[in-house]
Amino acid sequence: MELQVTLTLSDRLFGLLENKLPNLGRRIEKALTKEIGAQTRRESTIEVAIAPVETGTESSKPNTPATNETSADPAPQKNAKPTEMNTRNLPVEIREIMHRIRLKFEGEDYKENTASEGYKKYHRALTSQFKQIALALGFEKPSMINVAEKVDAFIAECEALVIGKDGNITPPPAPF
Repeated sequence: MELQVTLTLSDRLFGLLENKLPNLGRRIEKALTKEIGAQTRRESTIEVAIAPVETGTESSKPNTPATNETSADPAPQKNAKPTEMNTRNLPVEIREIMHRIRLKFEGEDYKENTASEGYKKYHRALTSQFKQIALALGFEKPSMINVAEKVDAFIAECEALVIGKDGNITPPPAPF
């Protein structure tokens, strides 16, 4: 995608602005980049769909009218056998892991006692770590993760968080 934006200023106005604001071009470019990026994020969506593949079972054979009375309505056939995706409540799992991690670092009363040392020291840091993990998995924020495998990866990454030597929350050190 290519986007070209042209701003035209009269020579007199440009000369005036150039003398007063020598970095005007850079400032305009930065402001436009910020606005275009925000608009692009608002209008863009990313969707990931996973279709389970069953091999070697009777449900993988094509349906024939003689063996399947409801072949005119394929939707019930698709969900006839529950899969892991439609039996797990992924948003609840995400909230539960974040709660458990907050309990681990901030303390048992982090929701009620926002003045506690653990809350003050780790609440924002944990929020930042959760967002970074979600970004690494391809999602803008944890609540947007909607793929079971990515939720499992998110949970594993969250459980691996530790307090580093500097006293800040960090991912575990690399094994090499």
